[in-house]
This record gives sequence, structure tokens and C-alpha cells, in this order.
Amino acid sequence: MENKKRIKLFTIGVALGSIVMYFAVFKNRNVFKSPEEVVLGRMIDHPMKTTDMAACKLGCYQLEGGDLKLYFQKADVSFSDSKTHEKPWPIYTINSEPYTFYCEMGENENMLIDIVRMDGTDTCSCK
Repeated sequence: MENKKRIKLFTIGVALGSIVMYFAVFKNRNVFKSPEEVVLGRMIDHPMKTTDMAACKLGCYQLEGGDLKLYFQKADVSFSDSKTHEKPWPIYTINSEPYTFYCEMGENENMLIDIVRMDGTDTCSCK
């Protein structure tokens, strides 16, 4: 009889501990996201800085920050073309018709490095 009470109390403790851990640690994480969803989510949610060349191309292609978020929402991440082991931050290749974006993903902010037209008709003279 004593063992049954101990097992019951142990089970209740494990269940309560699991619930507390879920809400304390895992409440803001979705463990069912694909790597592509994680990368694109961080690109959309974190602030985006630009290099001089990317800023020039944004102006040339008449794109704004809000436009980038719309492109990222319907984009695909090309992991085979990305430099995921680049130091200090990985560089991801993000394809969204008609552009390919090269973005560096930092801890708290991202850097738009370059924009290239997919069809190869690059009319900008940015260097």
C-alpha cells in the first residue's frame, strides 16, 4: 500500500513539473517548425540592416523595408547555396520571385548583404 502511494505522488509530481517546465521554458518555442520557417521567421521578426550595395540596390529596384517582409513571407531558403557555417554569422540565400536575397543572420539583427534578380537582368550599376 505504501508503494502505491509513493508511485501516485511521484506521478503527480512529474506531471506538475512537466507542465511548469512547458510554460516556463518552452512556451515561446514551436518545436515543430522546419529550419526554413525558423530562418524566415527570424528574418521577418528581427531588425534588418543593409550594406551600402544592398541599400543602393533597394533604391534601384524601388523596394522598401515593408516590401522585404512581404517577399520573405513567400520565400524559400536555399540551404545548398547558403553559407550556414560562415563566421561570425551564417549567410542565407533567400529566393523570392523575382529576387534572390543574401542575408546574414545575427543574434538580434540581420544584415541584407546583396540583392540579385533571378532572371539575370540586373540593371543596377551598384558596386
